[in-house]
Amino acid sequence: MKHRSPIAEITAESFALQVLHSDLPVLVAVSGEGGAASQALLRLLEEWAPQARGRLRVFQLSAEGSSGLAERFGIPSAPSLVLFSQGVVCYQFTGEVSRGELDEMLARARLLGLAREPESPGDRRPAVGPLRSGNVTS
Repeated sequence: MKHRSPIAEITAESFALQVLHSDLPVLVAVSGEGGAASQALLRLLEEWAPQARGRLRVFQLSAEGSSGLAERFGIPSAPSLVLFSQGVVCYQFTGEVSRGELDEMLARARLLGLAREPESPGDRRPAVGPLRSGNVTS
C-alpha cells in the first residue's frame, strides 16, 4: 500500500487557486530537488501536518520551475516555509526549522485569528518565546 502524504504538491499554475484564494491559511514548503535540508523539512512536515488539518492547509512547491513565485513573494532560497492568509504572506522561515517552531507558528497564527481553533481543548499548544530572528519575516 502506497503511503499517502498529508502534503499536497502544487505548481505555479495551481498556486493562485490553492494558496491565494484558499478559505484557510496555507503553509507552503518550498523545497529544492534532492537537497538534504529540503528532504528533512518535508519529512518533518509529513509528521506535523495532521495536527494542523482543518486549521490550515499544507502544500509543497518545488523551487525548480517556480522562480517567478519565489521572486514575487520574496522567497530567498529552498528550503523555505511561507504562511499565507487571504493571499498575503504572514510569516516566512528560511532554512532548517524544528517541530517546536512549527508548533509555535501554528499557535501564533491562531492567536492572530489566521488559523481556526483546534477541535478539542487538549489540542491547544501555547506560543513559546520569540521566533528565530533573522530567519522569519512577519
